[in-house]
Amino acid sequence: MRKMRAKKATGFCLGIESTADDFSIGISTFEGKILANIINAYVPPEGGIHPREAARHHAEVASKVMREAFTKSGLKPADLSVVAFSQGPGLGPSLRTGATVARAMASYLNKPLVGVNHSVAHVEIGKSTYAPPPTRFEAGTPPIGEVFGLGAGFEYLATRDWESARRYEDELVARAVQQLEGVPGVTIHGEARPKVGVVSFSVDGVHPHDVGTALDAHGVAVRAGHHCAQPLMAKLGVTATVRASFAPYNTVGEVDALVAGVAAAQKVFGR
Repeated sequence: MRKMRAKKATGFCLGIESTADDFSIGISTFEGKILANIINAYVPPEGGIHPREAARHHAEVASKVMREAFTKSGLKPADLSVVAFSQGPGLGPSLRTGATVARAMASYLNKPLVGVNHSVAHVEIGKSTYAPPPTRFEAGTPPIGEVFGLGAGFEYLATRDWESARRYEDELVARAVQQLEGVPGVTIHGEARPKVGVVSFSVDGVHPHDVGTALDAHGVAVRAGHHCAQPLMAKLGVTATVRASFAPYNTVGEVDALVAGVAAAQKVFGR
């Protein structure tokens, strides 16, 4: 039955998602029928989120997941029309694995490579609401700037000693956590140790978007929102969080500026 429907398809897309938890490969028709969706999850023994360890796991299982996806779909690699991968921060180890596999696949097959985002409006456990057409059918905003940014990120990482970069990043995160924990009214979400280079927090009585705006006025860039994790936000009992990300190019002074900016935001909003 699958083969009969496949003959009517105008094209086939192989999509790769490589997160801090899962490495998955899906194959679908251009008409939206899912022919395969194979997921291999990384579960840290100690719990928490560990992108570096997850990236190693993903690299080990990538070929196995790929074989299972083609077997399930009944297709051959040559049948593909396009290869897609989930794109995000270029410094994410997990993301790099998926992007590398996708690029290798597209290059070998001489097929277009497309970086995609999301077309979901709202997510709950067991329920998702999709954006209205045409947004739900789009592969994210055309990633022109993101493509150059992703390449620049890879080139930058190639010049670094990864172990030294990891230690330095861990020091920045530890400093940020320690100082933010000392600010009354600030709650840090996520207590895994060691932490990846991200600190998510909320400020009592101040919406994360307002915190982000106030920090921006102090020259500090953060993200504020549900971060594609609405079920987690519901579990935490918050609508959104502020997320500060750290990388080897950040400085101790920028960490201190973040903390000072949070305190200033509290004053602005009378907290």
